[in-house]
This record gives sequence, structure tokens and C-alpha cells, in this order.
Amino acid sequence: MLSDPRRLIAALARDRINLDLKTLDLCFLAGLYLRADRASLASFEEEVLIDMFEQTCEVVDPGAERPRKRATHAIQRLHDQRMLARVDGAGIVRSGEYTLTRLAAAVVEYFLADCPCPGSRARCTWPLAGAGAHRPRPAHGRCS
Repeated sequence: MLSDPRRLIAALARDRINLDLKTLDLCFLAGLYLRADRASLASFEEEVLIDMFEQTCEVVDPGAERPRKRATHAIQRLHDQRMLARVDGAGIVRSGEYTLTRLAAAVVEYFLADCPCPGSRARCTWPLAGAGAHRPRPAHGRCS
């Protein structure tokens, strides 16, 4: 399929592929990414997703109404956009288990690589998902 760009483009158009990520969505995905890395998690139960979304809401949109309901909608929306995937173990989809997709990890890594972080230079190193190594972030003059 990659050999024929017209077919690929037609398939993307036919399937109405799009990404619509707001700041809250990106921060939520970044929180999940960092939690997965720090705790060596491969997946999250739905309650953990909801908890992380609520924590993210407190920072990004304090005073937001019904954060739990918003979390449910965000999880579904991110799943529909292929940012979150249901975990499939041995051919069985486990209810309420999600993982970040490669697409989500790539988007988060991109934004974290250029994050204007406060603090020491040591805080300017972010892990590559699954690589088992740390990548120094580019010097951008915004980190001390």
C-alpha cells in the first residue's frame, strides 16, 4: 500500500482520519507516558486513566466541572484517534485496560523534547519509551 501514495491518501480520506488534540489531551497523555516510564507499566486500568485525567484537569483546567465524566469522554476520544489502545492479551481484550500507542508516545516524546522545563540540567533528560536508555534533550537555552 505504501508503494501507491494515491491509494494511501484515498484510504485515509475514506476513513476520515484526523487528530484533534487539545492542551488537556496532550498533558494527559504526557502524564500517562511519564507514569508508565517511572513505574515500568505496560498498561493502565481505566480507573488509573480517570485518576490521571482528574489530576491533569486540576493543573490545566482548575475548577472544571465533572472531571470524571470529561475523563470518560477523553478516553473514548483518544481511543478513537488511535492514541490509546485496549490491551489485548492472548487474543482476549481485557475490559478497562489501555496502553499508549506508538503514535501517542511519539507525539508526547516530541513535545517533551522541547519542553521548557524549570530546574537543573539533569531534569532536561527524558526517557525514550521502551529503549531502556535516556536521551539528552537538545540545549534550547530555556533550561539551566
